[in-house]
Amino acid sequence: MKSRQFNKVKPYCYILTRISDGKKYFGVRWGNTRFNRSPKNDFGIFYFSSNLKFKEEFKSKPNNFNFKLHATFENKIEAIRYEHFYNKKFTIKSNNWINRGAFPQIVPTAAYNKIKSNRMLGSGNTNYGKKHSKKIKKLISINRSKNKKPPWNKGKQRSPEVKDLISKANKGKVAWNEGKKMKKKSVLKMRLSKFKLNNKQMIKAAKLWSKGYPLSKIAKHYKISIKAVHRACLFIGAKYNHKIKRAIFTS
Repeated sequence: MKSRQFNKVKPYCYILTRISDGKKYFGVRWGNTRFNRSPKNDFGIFYFSSNLKFKEEFKSKPNNFNFKLHATFENKIEAIRYEHFYNKKFTIKSNNWINRGAFPQIVPTAAYNKIKSNRMLGSGNTNYGKKHSKKIKKLISINRSKNKKPPWNKGKQRSPEVKDLISKANKGKVAWNEGKKMKKKSVLKMRLSKFKLNNKQMIKAAKLWSKGYPLSKIAKHYKISIKAVHRACLFIGAKYNHKIKRAIFTS
């Protein structure tokens, strides 16, 4: 039930206004109940809004803002429902409010999605100009290798009807790679892929050959044909005449 008991420990809604341009933000807060804090002892002291645009500025320069505790509620669900109701009825109808992405109150139409997309370009994106450190990159790589999931469409077969629809949809479209030439190294990679050799194995096999190891032993070690070893040698730049090259790539 909606009330105005700001001295009691309850979830609440608030209005935060930036004085310089009059922009407002309507928000909801229920995290204060975990710390046994009333809205008056929470907002502007421990909590500074959930909006990224206002949060840091309000925290560092509180005199630039005015705020009003709007209402309190018996539980979190009531508070969230009221926020949805308020945004749908008031905030989306005026440009003074910055609650522009309050789904599901605001239905993302094509026009709205375009505005949102433009707003996220360049410095509008929170990750703009930021780079991951080597440590973070390594952690991301480890996490991805541990939680490797198969592609969502692995093992699935498209029905003839779906194939026909895809075919019709792509008719008349220019292929993304039309007119582009692949690098020789990329072509070699594709040719070598059917022999189930990754880049490291190819380089190792070729280096062993360049050091004088017998081709038969290298082929046996990697469980591949002697021709595949020659292909690996080509991958790292070994030079063969045209006749030998033709023989190597003739299956």
